Amino acid sequence: MPEFSGATAKLNLVEPKVFADYVLEQQTATNRLLSSGILTTDPIIQAQLLKGGTYVTIPTLQSLRGEAQTWNDTSDITVGNVDSYSAIAPQMYQAKAFGYTDFGQLSTGAPVAEQIAGQFASFWNIQDNKLLIAVLKNAFLNADLQAVKAYGMGTPAPLAAGDFIAALSRMGDVSSPQLTKIVLNSAAVGAMRDQNLINTIQPSNGGTPISYYNGIEIVEDDALPVAADGTTDAFIIANGAVAYGLANPENSYEVKRDSLGNGGQTAVINRRTLAMQIAGTSFTDVTKVAGLGYSAINASATSMYDLVGDPRNIGVVDYRFKIDKKFVVAGINTPKA
Repeated sequence: MPEFSGATAKLNLVEPKVFADYVLEQQTATNRLLSSGILTTDPIIQAQLLKGGTYVTIPTLQSLRGEAQTWNDTSDITVGNVDSYSAIAPQMYQAKAFGYTDFGQLSTGAPVAEQIAGQFASFWNIQDNKLLIAVLKNAFLNADLQAVKAYGMGTPAPLAAGDFIAALSRMGDVSSPQLTKIVLNSAAVGAMRDQNLINTIQPSNGGTPISYYNGIEIVEDDALPVAADGTTDAFIIANGAVAYGLANPENSYEVKRDSLGNGGQTAVINRRTLAMQIAGTSFTDVTKVAGLGYSAINASATSMYDLVGDPRNIGVVDYRFKIDKKFVVAGINTPKA
């Protein structure tokens, strides 16, 4: 009996007429949220991930507060304290294995081993991308967060520049963190282009053109949902607004060989642990963090997060609006699987 099942067999591969012309199925999903700098490694989270447990603690010092005291030689100077708070982020444990049979690889000429080895990092990047969207969506189910950092949540109105500016006002007079990116579904980007609202700049080095809306760089990603009626969200985010940590435990990467099963087969296994959290929020109930992952966060109808500290320092704003349904294309800019 095979030691494992599910390896890529001959029937799962494309058998080309000419083996040398075999073309790998290209990765179509994008990972622009991560490469944009929105998600950055937090050293406090990073340092805790391999110490064991189901959550990490993120201590944070508040800004200095109070009024200046009149200085004279008749009264003592009063010493003020520095307030602090701690946020909780669930620690997630993930594993994935891909496999192939010797016969399937040899008889078809398909370089499955190279495909697996070369694209495991891309696979994990896509998982992080999906988790980031799920965390953002779930956090904004919190009514308190909506009240201070969201606009248009009740009855979304058509996309309008004035409403976008109203959403930006949720940052108040806080200059840091500064909102630098706006995450949009491509359908929303199409609607903005239709209204001539997007300014595109070509870098001097000939790189990929950069699009801006109201002076904020657009990060286009269809992992952000758009409903059939055109309702969608724009997450306007500061760099580093989402704290992140990733660690590889012992035996994080492993190759499992089964010489007898299915005529000989190999599995490549990867294990990792991570935490991801909007800075300024904390996981609500530590008794529920065990085994938590993307699916539970994405499917939850209630928020799993509370606000901690000064909400003005939260570097994310959620602007909900509607676009014309003509920009919504099922299976193209609808949510990724």
